[in-house]
Amino acid sequence: MQGTDLPDADDACRVLERQPSLLEYESAETSEDCEAVGQPHIADVFGEIDGTSVRNSFRRDNECNVRTWDKLETLLGTIREK
Repeated sequence: MQGTDLPDADDACRVLERQPSLLEYESAETSEDCEAVGQPHIADVFGEIDGTSVRNSFRRDNECNVRTWDKLETLLGTIREK
């Protein structure tokens, strides 16, 4: 993919082709359904896909948001805990 610094941009594009709605995800608030996990990581995604401007933020602060991040790992990156 031209104009990117992703380690595997082609794989990230394949994930988005299969599930483009993932970029429209709204981060879930921490609640009984989405327990906190203590990972304050945030990824801001912006760019263009097929001529459409894209901008969204993803967090890993609760179980629900971690599941979404994991689906987009090729785009957002892998988190390695110290």
